[in-house]
Parts: sequence; C-alpha cells; structure tokens
Amino acid sequence: MWACKKHVTKAIDLLDVPHIRKAPKGMHCSFCNKEANLNVYYSHKPCKFKNKKNNLLKTS
Repeated sequence: MWACKKHVTKAIDLLDVPHIRKAPKGMHCSFCNKEANLNVYYSHKPCKFKNKKNNLLKTS
C-alpha cells in the first residue's frame, strides 16, 4: 500500500503492525493518487521446510 503524507495515519490504522519504507519516485498514494511518500506493507518470509517423504526418498 502506498501513502502520501496526508494518508500515512490512515494506512497505518488499516494494517496491523505494518512495516514502513520511503517510497520510490513515481509511486502514487493508494487512497488519492497523489505522489506517495511511504510504502506501508507487511513483511512476509516464506516458511522453509522439507517434506519428510522427499527426504526419505533422497536418503534411501
């Protein structure tokens, strides 16, 4: 979600514990289409696990 200075608080309220970074030039606010100042987002790291069945096949 991109937010201009006017809508930063609204963006933070909508997301539960968001991460915030400075927006690159050319991005637009998700609320009003003005130039965005911040990128408000969730951080997600994919879960890395190995399938037990595949591990058994590899070791056999």
